[in-house]
Amino acid sequence: YHTRSGAAATTDAGAVTLRTQRSLHRFCSSFVSRCYGPVMKSLKNEFRRDSVRLEDGDKVIFFRIVWFFFQWWRTYRLEGGGKVAETEDKTAVGQLIFTMDVFTFNLVFTSTDTFYQHKKHPDLMQAVALYQEMMQLLTAMYHSEDVTEHVMALGLMDRIFYNADPIDRLPKLLSRWVPGTYTREYLCDLVELCHTTLTLLETNAKYCVEGGSEEAARVDSKKKGANAKQKNDAITRMNAIAAEFDFTSYFARKIVSQHAVLLYTRLLSQYRTNVPRISDRIAAFFVRLSRVEVSTADDDAEFEEGDEEVKIKLKTSTLEPLLWNIQTIMVLGSILNDSHLKNDPESASILSFASVIIRHYARAAQDNPMLHVESLIKHQNAHRFCESVTNLYVTDEVRMMVERDRLLDGMIEDDKEHEQHEQQQEERVEHGISVNARRTAAIEAQAARADISDDEGEVEFGVDGTDEIEGARERIEEKAKKIKISNKTLTEEEREKHEERRKKMAELAQKRKEKAAAENKDKGEDTATEATSDDMVATTEDDGTESAKRTREESPEAGEGADNDAVPAVPVDEDDAPKAAKRIKKTAVEGDDDSDDEMFGGTDTAIAKKPAASTINWDDDSDED
Repeated sequence: YHTRSGAAATTDAGAVTLRTQRSLHRFCSSFVSRCYGPVMKSLKNEFRRDSVRLEDGDKVIFFRIVWFFFQWWRTYRLEGGGKVAETEDKTAVGQLIFTMDVFTFNLVFTSTDTFYQHKKHPDLMQAVALYQEMMQLLTAMYHSEDVTEHVMALGLMDRIFYNADPIDRLPKLLSRWVPGTYTREYLCDLVELCHTTLTLLETNAKYCVEGGSEEAARVDSKKKGANAKQKNDAITRMNAIAAEFDFTSYFARKIVSQHAVLLYTRLLSQYRTNVPRISDRIAAFFVRLSRVEVSTADDDAEFEEGDEEVKIKLKTSTLEPLLWNIQTIMVLGSILNDSHLKNDPESASILSFASVIIRHYARAAQDNPMLHVESLIKHQNAHRFCESVTNLYVTDEVRMMVERDRLLDGMIEDDKEHEQHEQQQEERVEHGISVNARRTAAIEAQAARADISDDEGEVEFGVDGTDEIEGARERIEEKAKKIKISNKTLTEEEREKHEERRKKMAELAQKRKEKAAAENKDKGEDTATEATSDDMVATTEDDGTESAKRTREESPEAGEGADNDAVPAVPVDEDDAPKAAKRIKKTAVEGDDDSDDEMFGGTDTAIAKKPAASTINWDDDSDED
């Protein structure tokens, strides 16, 4: 049946063979019409009860009997060209339905698992052969004009494929195949089984998507009543469940794998022995695989990398790269180079398919030379491999990583620019404004030093003679910070006004420093030397007036109060001049405020307490010295 040697029964045989075939056909027809139903019922009951009369090999014999009649029915009734009468055909189908129930399918499925676990490979091959014939008959029932057969086919499909817990074993059988363990006939049965199952599911999926009300119309047109309504409801429910079945996902996720491609390639390598039908089944599977889309093309993704703009566009990728493995390429190459197939009309489809796959592989290898290496490797994740090879290893994950790195680089550059800007602002403020702010704050603190109480800070005299105000230091720093912050938001006019005010305060501070220096110099000169009484008296009268005038000129803020407080100097007698000079010197050195009353005896002699010392000129460079 699966070979070119003519082992399958054909009408082209000799006279003896034809007589034998006719005799066998009469026996099978008589057995199916009279005995098949009762015998199969009895055997199923024995298996259902797990009877003690069953022996170890009875299940395999039962599978072989059912397989033989299923294959006979398909060969002579379905593929015989309609030579059998329509009434006889319906009777035959009705009798075979006794072994087309859920129990028989479950028995076959559980047997495949048991035989595989116990490594009973011949028994497993017989069970798979029966499974393939049952799917062939299920397809015939689905396309039957008999409403009952069609409804039964929908029920079986619902239980096998569409149920929440499907019992389909095709994906497991494909994954359990091991090279060198099973025969070529077993591979042919697997290929036929896969092709029949996929064709049936695809046909039903398209029908359910387009709309499935024809069954209900057929039931209503032939029968009326409660039974017709029940069938109509059952058909509607099963079609609704079947419409939710994702055939593309079933094929791409459960059936397709590199292991399955290797299985088909191994069987295709025996193309000289296989019948053309098997080669067509393999080509159909590969074409269906090549049309499954893994990812679709999207819009251009543009981003900047350095100074250049990079454009990445993902192409529409399919599962065709799974065929670009070294085994498949070698087999397809041998098919193209086989001279016997070039003149064979039945091999035209496989030759056309081989040429297309080789041409696609050559074009892809020009763009991606790594395909020559990829063809030597077995890839576990088929979808990711096909997507990466089609798009030159640029996937959505790579694009997301590049986009993330680009965003991170942009954020880092923005942070650096922000830090540089802040640093420049700080340098500009510290260079142009902060120094002036601290200087202004120090001047204001020095001007307000006289108003500082003992609670605000202590006055300490440094080694270099400068006064350090501990409490004022903190206020100076706070003032400088405030001025620094405020200067950042000043306008140009406000800065000019601030600069003029600062200059005025600086001039005022300079005058105060000069005045303080003059006073310190005068105080130091008071204790430096001693002069004669005649010189002191003369100088006292002359310099008192000059000192007062100078004080008024240098300190205009003293105002009229200084003039009112000053007392004109009183002349001293010549005999008492030396004694008065000694007492004045002692008083100036000791700095006692109460000594003025003792020295002058409470008289009305008007010599000011503090200015009196300043009116005495102890300058060694005077004209009188």
